[in-house]
Amino acid sequence: SSIEKVEEDEEKGSMLSPHDALEQIMMAASSSSQEEGTEKNKGEEATTPPTRVLLIDTHGHPHLNRERQAEYISSSEKKVNNNNNNLIALSCAVSQSDWITTLNYASTSKHILPGLGVHPWYLDSLSPNYLQDLEMLLKQHPNAIVGEIGLCKVAKFIRTYPDGKTAALTLQRKVFQEQLQLAAKLKRPTSVHCVKSHGVLLSILKEMKEKAKLELKEIRKKKKNGGGGGGGNEINESDFVRSAFPPAIGMHSFTGTAHHVKELLAFEESLYGHDTN
Repeated sequence: SSIEKVEEDEEKGSMLSPHDALEQIMMAASSSSQEEGTEKNKGEEATTPPTRVLLIDTHGHPHLNRERQAEYISSSEKKVNNNNNNLIALSCAVSQSDWITTLNYASTSKHILPGLGVHPWYLDSLSPNYLQDLEMLLKQHPNAIVGEIGLCKVAKFIRTYPDGKTAALTLQRKVFQEQLQLAAKLKRPTSVHCVKSHGVLLSILKEMKEKAKLELKEIRKKKKNGGGGGGGNEINESDFVRSAFPPAIGMHSFTGTAHHVKELLAFEESLYGHDTN
């Protein structure tokens, strides 16, 4: 079977290309569909993989290992139909210095999307204008997400920052929040690294929510005082608050507990007007 083929390859130490791996997954899905009652005869090999299968690698830094990846892509790209959109991979930058490298790497394949951002480990080389530079590049590349960004209490940067641990954590939080707000402003998904910082993450999300609610309150107040009709009540609060957040937040290196997951899910529900608190 296709699954046995994958296991055999693993035992031999060979590495499947992303497109070969996708083909194996799609064939396995097709075989499963046949077993569930399709008109194909039992055991008949599937010749047309189901297009409904979508494989997305939501996080990675392949651009940092160019020598191996060059062969990895060139051999696999030859095997895939140029119209095949069933495979999408992200190549996420980690520092300001590799944004251009990330964009160049992503340009080698229509199946690779770039992520631009500053990882919480690499804040020591941050330029004063990093946020403006990041926004400019994101606007120039509308297919890019914001990432990898995040929070990390165990980062070496925290231990070695000249101004001390407290100042390092404060800077890390500031940079994360700035990038998260930029992702919301440009309506870009974001890849978030979060290690031993779940309370801080939830605190930032709640701050952003409360700030959006206050902004809406001010808008309604101004409209009411200015005779703007309805006092701004025509603005849906849930829609307005959700617009203060990126359209999607992908968590990476999540070290939280089931309790932390429940807290995040409850917060997400609250953005849709289903506040569980």
